[in-house]
Amino acid sequence: MVWGGIRSYSGLYAQELINATQALTANYDPKSAVIVTAEIVIDGLLDLFVVFMFYDAATPPPGVFDAFNAVPHITDGTKTRTYADLVIPLS
Repeated sequence: MVWGGIRSYSGLYAQELINATQALTANYDPKSAVIVTAEIVIDGLLDLFVVFMFYDAATPPPGVFDAFNAVPHITDGTKTRTYADLVIPLS
């Protein structure tokens, strides 16, 4: 079992997400990973961040993703699941 998934955030929180990414790398846990992407959607009307999160255990320990957890999100698809369910989502 692993923990992970996708969260989306408003572009209004760009600085907080950059800080969260820096905090994760500064205190690196080799079981953790994130991919942070910035998107402009709806013909430039909305800035959006999509963050792919992963932890190689059923639950990340306190502290690993705290900075991301502190930022209000739009959607949250993170959860505990099998690795196969994470990387091969159902159609």
